[in-house]
Amino acid sequence: MAIHFIDSAVVEEMCGRPLGMTFNSQNEDELYVADSSLGLLKVNVKTKSLETLIPRNSSSVRVNFLNDIVQLPNGSFLISDSSLRFSRHDNQLEALECGGNGQLIRYEPQDGSVHVVLSQLHFPNGLCLNEDRQSVMVVETTRARILRSVTGGREGGEHVKGYAGHIEVFVSHQTCQAEHVMVEILLSGEVEVQVI
Repeated sequence: MAIHFIDSAVVEEMCGRPLGMTFNSQNEDELYVADSSLGLLKVNVKTKSLETLIPRNSSSVRVNFLNDIVQLPNGSFLISDSSLRFSRHDNQLEALECGGNGQLIRYEPQDGSVHVVLSQLHFPNGLCLNEDRQSVMVVETTRARILRSVTGGREGGEHVKGYAGHIEVFVSHQTCQAEHVMVEILLSGEVEVQVI
């Protein structure tokens, strides 16, 4: 019996690689999925239907390596696109180049429009809606910093030790408010937290 090996990149291109997902707060049957190979997907968990909302490399706003997703209070979604140049399979090349090829995009489910919120990001990875629900924290992995996207221009920043890779928020089930944000620390060094 012969054993056949299939390159994981080939499998991902055919089957996808979901990295971030969130349920639609306005319709609990809809699961939005940021897939690094297929784009932005919507799964109806009740009917088991799948819809591609933003195909990879073929929308009005080009997307290539979708990574994480959060929903804003107005119903729109923010999605990190880690690299417009390299795929997930070649993410180490993005890290070596440090070229600022990533972006943060906004998807409006009401009309299907897509807008670039921030561009020239350095491997944007984890996203977290801030406690004020009016800003989002974005891990910029290859620059070892966390950006907070708010209305207005750049304001100072603070430093924390470590190398940011992903962020998660912990919510109190009694108060429905964020108790704290956890940043995955990968290596020693400094992480810059910058408000933009």
